[in-house]
Amino acid sequence: MSTQLISPLHPQRFEIRCNVGDVALSNVAVHLVFFFERRLDREALAGAFAHALTSLPMFAGRIALARGKMRIRCKGQGVPFTSVSSGRAIREAIHSVQEDRGD
Repeated sequence: MSTQLISPLHPQRFEIRCNVGDVALSNVAVHLVFFFERRLDREALAGAFAHALTSLPMFAGRIALARGKMRIRCKGQGVPFTSVSSGRAIREAIHSVQEDRGD
């Protein structure tokens, strides 16, 4: 298992002002897991992710306090990306995430 930081291909520098709902959820981490039936090209997937972050740079930003207000600072900081392969069948792999054994 390897983790790398994926950044937008063409970083943009800007800030997004947060509202009360954003502030309430500012410390909640969001993890997404995708399952595929076949082995994918890790480099192609990472490249596609970088391309997506170029179109949606706020997902690669960081929440920060600026001038007394919560903002998302977008400077192309990047997002951790982990790719893992398994010998399990896809149904078995999906069900395995319900079993938290610390593995």
